[in-house]
Amino acid sequence: MALFTRNVGLLVLLVFVWSLTMCDAGILPNAGALPNAGALPNVTHVNITNDLGGDLTLTIHCKSADDDLGAHVLPPLISYEFVFRPNMWWTTQYFCSVEWPGASHYIDIYIQKRDQDRCDICMWVIVPYGGCLFNYKTRLYDICYPWNPPSY
Repeated sequence: MALFTRNVGLLVLLVFVWSLTMCDAGILPNAGALPNAGALPNVTHVNITNDLGGDLTLTIHCKSADDDLGAHVLPPLISYEFVFRPNMWWTTQYFCSVEWPGASHYIDIYIQKRDQDRCDICMWVIVPYGGCLFNYKTRLYDICYPWNPPSY
């Protein structure tokens, strides 16, 4: 009987760890829509707005190590949003390529160690010199990052 109880306990533990992994990877249905729960980081929303000025259309393509979100075309002042749950190992990272006529750049749009405690709703504007994150303390888009250096 003790062997049976130990095996059932091990099975329950394995299913729990598997479920956490699938939720972190967004594989389980509606994983991004899960309510915020104790041990897991909060669901994070990233909202990115084209604020290039003029009549410039922005093409943005965001990815993580596990998740390619595809390319999206944003006319001026239009936003794109994605939702995910950061993993419990503090290694979630999303980067985006951004392109408009005459320009092509990359930016780290979410780095869990940098942003986890800063925002659950991370609102960005893309401007000609980089990306600026909304600062909830100042109520301004004043946390600005330049484009990532080109990789050759």
